Amino acid sequence: MKKILLIGSRGFTGRYVLAELRATGNVDLVEAHTHQLDIKNTAQFGQIVEQVNPDCIVNLAAVSTLSVDDIENIYELNALAVIRAWQWLKDAGFSGRFIQASSAYVYGDHTPDPIRETQALRPTSHYACAKAMTDQVADLYRPELDIIIARPFNCIGLGHGNSFLIPKIIDHFKTNKPQIELGTLTHRRDFVDIRDIAAMYHTIIETSNPESVFNFANGYGTSVADIISLMEQITGQTIKVKSMGKLVRQQDNPLMVADISNLKKLGFKPQYSLEDTLRWMLAADRTAP
Repeated sequence: MKKILLIGSRGFTGRYVLAELRATGNVDLVEAHTHQLDIKNTAQFGQIVEQVNPDCIVNLAAVSTLSVDDIENIYELNALAVIRAWQWLKDAGFSGRFIQASSAYVYGDHTPDPIRETQALRPTSHYACAKAMTDQVADLYRPELDIIIARPFNCIGLGHGNSFLIPKIIDHFKTNKPQIELGTLTHRRDFVDIRDIAAMYHTIIETSNPESVFNFANGYGTSVADIISLMEQITGQTIKVKSMGKLVRQQDNPLMVADISNLKKLGFKPQYSLEDTLRWMLAADRTAP
């Protein structure tokens, strides 16, 4: 039975990874939260690793905003803290696996269709730059450490705040609002159920000889206009969509769809369709597991 040290178990993704691993019953799971771990404190990180002696460390802790209001913390938590942790593990002779959560944003704009893990990284925000920095520095440590980078695309599910696109749309239909203000309607994204994301993490924890980088996605793109149409079919409601220029992000990639061949090699298949996820979010009263 593998012992897993899970960092960031209280975040959106972390809660689902925690539930996924608990449900299987085939791992010895330790939440870093119970040890009050702050990964930015390298000495404390080292002490807890020595105490827990994990076979695998999964780091989901991150500043996930694209805002420029907290640049120092973005680089500190999303990059420098992780790099210092890897250096400690290298010096300590750690022989387990380290799974690091990255992001599809590292690929930047004007990406090919589909995006492979070998695509050059061209980040266009501080958040993406910090993630890309960590992804690239991982190569320097791989001769001594088993590091796997996970790059989730557009994760959706219960527990995401209404400031995010899909929860905002769900809320408008739940409350039967006659109009919704949105940005670009034609850009296509690879939306993936957060429960499938959790299962993807579980898969790369368990596999013996995986690739070093994985896209976490469904492998197909959906536009906002398609989602609105699907929601109207599901609910029988209609809604007026007002496209607002102020809601359109600068440097917003018109097409972000993943190649998931690396996941498929491991035998992984997503279990939830976009319609499954939308119905789940629409029907549920709870917020997360």
